[in-house]
Amino acid sequence: VAGQHTEQVQDEQKASYEGWCKDREAEVNWAAHAEVVHNLIRGCDPSPGAWTVVKGQQTRLYESRLSLNRRFADVDGKPGTIAAIANGAVRIALQGGSVEIGRVRTESGRKLTAAAFATNLGLKVGDLFECPSDAEACEAAE
Repeated sequence: VAGQHTEQVQDEQKASYEGWCKDREAEVNWAAHAEVVHNLIRGCDPSPGAWTVVKGQQTRLYESRLSLNRRFADVDGKPGTIAAIANGAVRIALQGGSVEIGRVRTESGRKLTAAAFATNLGLKVGDLFECPSDAEACEAAE
């Protein structure tokens, strides 16, 4: 802004490449803030796909839309709880807001709308997505 910046050419001898994220970085922690979860899903879309465990099966999440809450009273439930299933999507309550998931991919590789996935598994509003491998993170949020 002050016009005092300088540009520096990158030293290619010291440069490195940060590859695509892997599954260990793509696991959703439902205890994290809504913006963190949304950005993870967004950043892993289309590949490898952020993932979580739903009824014992690994499920990849795509097409995230973020809604932030201004007040604690507007929170739809405990982090990771299904708050709504409508219009082809599933809305999941989180700290500070919620994310709406538009599409999922199951372990079999089948892609479908999040709402169709929820219907196929018998999920309903109030069901809780499973904690990540690091269960301490979810226990701290409870």
